[in-house]
Amino acid sequence: MYYNIGNGIKLMKNWPESLPFIIVLLCCLLFTTAAVAGELKILTSVYPVYIFTKNVVADVPGVSLDLLVSPEGGHIHDYALTPADLKKITAADLFIINGAGLEEFLHKVKNEVSPKVKIIDTSSGVSLISGDDEHHSTNPHIFTSPQNAITQTNNITVAVKSADPEQASLYQKNAEKFIARLKTLLRNFQNSVS
Repeated sequence: MYYNIGNGIKLMKNWPESLPFIIVLLCCLLFTTAAVAGELKILTSVYPVYIFTKNVVADVPGVSLDLLVSPEGGHIHDYALTPADLKKITAADLFIINGAGLEEFLHKVKNEVSPKVKIIDTSSGVSLISGDDEHHSTNPHIFTSPQNAITQTNNITVAVKSADPEQASLYQKNAEKFIARLKTLLRNFQNSVS
């Protein structure tokens, strides 16, 4: 059944008959590797931003989404990056942050992050209110407002569409669906306080 070709290596006598199978197997491995290599890797800093991003990229093929600081990870203001965190950031195509000074740890490592990683600040266009703690002059917890969440979702959508224009219509459709839910939440909130 086998040819002994030396050094303990054996070759099947009927290997030519297995050649089509081997070619198909190699093609499958190559295409799987190519698909993973072409994947858009998104990392978010905090859980609310993760939720907004997850709704924008929902069911879009070729996108991986990960969260840097889990809700169980402690207080974001006291968070210290680990070498593994820095590796996660550097491996991402997009690092989507809340912004407004929430990710204080980011200032210390910005120069260590690969220039290929696009850092997306979702606080762009949000009106900040005065802070009332020792950490900030403005309140960085902008995600607690449905209106701000809409602005953040729009910022995320623009960034993801720019990074993956071939699937822009899918991101836009997902964002519109999520923003409609946020607008309903905003209306319900406004009606409850009026």
